[in-house]
Amino acid sequence: MMNKPDPLQRNHVTVTGKLDASRSIVFVHGFGNDQTAWTKVAASFLPDYRIILLDNTGAGQSDPAAFVQSSYLNLRAYSADLVEVCQALHLQDAILVGHSVGAMIGALAAIAQPALFSKLVLIGMSPRYRDDAGYHGGFTDNALDALYRAVATNYADWADQFAPLAMGNPDQHIRGSRLCVIRATGHLPHVSAPDAVVAAMRDFIAGP
Repeated sequence: MMNKPDPLQRNHVTVTGKLDASRSIVFVHGFGNDQTAWTKVAASFLPDYRIILLDNTGAGQSDPAAFVQSSYLNLRAYSADLVEVCQALHLQDAILVGHSVGAMIGALAAIAQPALFSKLVLIGMSPRYRDDAGYHGGFTDNALDALYRAVATNYADWADQFAPLAMGNPDQHIRGSRLCVIRATGHLPHVSAPDAVVAAMRDFIAGP
């Protein structure tokens, strides 16, 4: 019987900041990124919070052996990984900060294990990325197929072409939540306008 991989190693987890802080912030990156996308935003919270950074399975410096594509055909597998990371760190009532698909991963984890997170900061989240009848999610089936082929064939070239598109966006609204519109363009405001993201986060996460 094979031993289950250590989630902290599998997802290349980094724990930094104020290690004895009473509250932790967990950052979850989006598609095509890794934990380094949070560098500038996370730095602002290092003095007061324990900071948890991770690479989603298959991204960044996560364990390559852990990524079996057939097991990661939807976000629930990534969400289960996130839950395992949080449980390994004995987190409870943490603050989850997720970007794009990382926000959806975090939302699914919060639904599965509500005690893990007290607050969710969801940046550029969409509940569905694929177009459907009467719904525009941003990608047609052909566009998604082409996207996956490009990533699999030559990730570096894909990233060079994708970056300008991702950085140049519409709004969202979630009932019962606070919507903050910040002065930034593109799909990665935590990279292009980190100070604005930090300012929008501070009051929200400082409360009870």
